[in-house]
Amino acid sequence: MITTLALTRFRYFTRREDYLRWLSSPEVQRSRRAHESAVVEATLAAPVGMHCHAHGGMGQLIVPERQGDFYNWRESGACSVCDNVSRVRLAAEWIARAAQNYREPRIYVTEQLTPLYKTLRSAFPSLVGSEYVPERLARIKSSATLAMYTADVNARIRHEDVCQLTFADASLDLIGSFDVLEHVPAYAQAIAEFFRVLDIGGQLLLTAPFLAGSATTLVRARVVDGAVEHLEPAEHHGNPTIPGDGVLCYYHFGWDLLDALRAAGFRSVAVIDAWGAETAVFGDQLAVVATK
Repeated sequence: MITTLALTRFRYFTRREDYLRWLSSPEVQRSRRAHESAVVEATLAAPVGMHCHAHGGMGQLIVPERQGDFYNWRESGACSVCDNVSRVRLAAEWIARAAQNYREPRIYVTEQLTPLYKTLRSAFPSLVGSEYVPERLARIKSSATLAMYTADVNARIRHEDVCQLTFADASLDLIGSFDVLEHVPAYAQAIAEFFRVLDIGGQLLLTAPFLAGSATTLVRARVVDGAVEHLEPAEHHGNPTIPGDGVLCYYHFGWDLLDALRAAGFRSVAVIDAWGAETAVFGDQLAVVATK
């Protein structure tokens, strides 16, 4: 699934100051933006090939979505073969690369009704995914949707609360949690659970709204005496198991998220900057990786 000729470049940063210093380098931004602009122009004229780690082969880049003066590389720039956007292709690549360290990797992702789960399931049959669906009837309905989505009549939604995972201690090697943590009011408890269920040497990769220039997390909402208190205008993100507006976003994280992971016991924590010309992972995409 992975070739040595087409890998996204991962740069690791443990301190905000180091990341901002590197990011502000004119050489970095000029070379990246120039290459991205050239790719977009080429895509408008003719198909542009890329290596897609989501399906493990070559595909063509679909023209990214433009937002004002910028392109939304994170949520667009899909592959013509598997239709996975840049964010999903990056997550699939990280998991595939990390899984090479294990003969039979025990992998868990905090999603199940998504293109990423469907993609990873074909590469790792023992993969475990879940959704937060505590109500039985909603879970039955979501299971029917999953069965159709994966073309597997036996597929069932697994309900997990990331603050109270049902996995045994030290039972997993890799955990991928992508754009989930910002919806968990007690996110520190979720981090503690991720640490508990990972084996020694196991890794957590997570993405979430991240304020790369901020040392501290922006709290958009919080739960007080069982009621939600909004400190910022309500922001909702789509969720395949919840129709309508989706789920409330409680946080836009800052670099203190790394401190929270260290406080939970993770020994190696860093922000990954990901960019790849041959894999068409563009923009300034960030993820957080933590090792137990």
